Amino acid sequence: MNSVKENLHGIIDSIDDEALLESIYEFLETRKEQQQGKIWESLTPLQKQNILEAEQDIHDHPEEHVSHDEMRKRNKKWLEK
Repeated sequence: MNSVKENLHGIIDSIDDEALLESIYEFLETRKEQQQGKIWESLTPLQKQNILEAEQDIHDHPEEHVSHDEMRKRNKKWLEK
């Protein structure tokens, strides 16, 4: 059975779009450098404030928000394509 690493190499080898390859590289490089649980520390004060405000809004007005699972159920026909 092929490993994830071998499959990933195969996918990357099949991509001719240089911009896409650069995006993948940047994503992987960023993830490699981040330690698990350290994402919060990497956010700017404004990003942290926005997240905290969003969490408070969800807490204060749960009827106005839809869970991720509910959105997946509602949009199942588009997600399966």
